[in-house]
Amino acid sequence: MHSLGYVANTTQQALDEFYPGYAEAMTKVGKERGWPPMTRSRFEAQIGPEGALLVGSVDEVAAKILRHANALVVLPGLLSKWILPRCRMKN
Repeated sequence: MHSLGYVANTTQQALDEFYPGYAEAMTKVGKERGWPPMTRSRFEAQIGPEGALLVGSVDEVAAKILRHANALVVLPGLLSKWILPRCRMKN
């Protein structure tokens, strides 16, 4: 798993410090790929518990990493016990 991240003393500090550069880079890449410009609300949606970015206080980022790690532990079980057998049945 790969996620962009930034940790600061507080979540608000991390958001305020990380957003400008992130928005600039994502808007530039998005322009080349036909995506809309990065907005603060789109950025903050990616910060939430289910979002892809690891930006916040030490405690928040650590908790999010653990959540992601626990979710990845479940995936191999789903693949081997549910998804792969059903794929084999179709063949």
